[in-house]
Amino acid sequence: IIESKSFKLYLNSFNQSRFDTMETVRQTLAADLSTASNSQVSVTLFGADEFDCIPFSRLPGECIDELDIEVDSYTPNSDLLQLASEDMVDET
Repeated sequence: IIESKSFKLYLNSFNQSRFDTMETVRQTLAADLSTASNSQVSVTLFGADEFDCIPFSRLPGECIDELDIEVDSYTPNSDLLQLASEDMVDET
């Protein structure tokens, strides 16, 4: 049995990782989990466009998984921030 916190930490270890295909992710997860549990583990992944078949509501926002972008900054960078408006607001 793989503890949920350990599994979450394992999944977080993939932050900033890039995979060529979802199949590569599936194979990596299956191999690692099989090794960790000392048994055969099968993994099924669902893409963001397949969530309609799962009883969860679609989250607001835009999926960036398929965007062709280059990420080369892995630390906070204030130059990347933009204002939605130049209007100044004073709140109390």
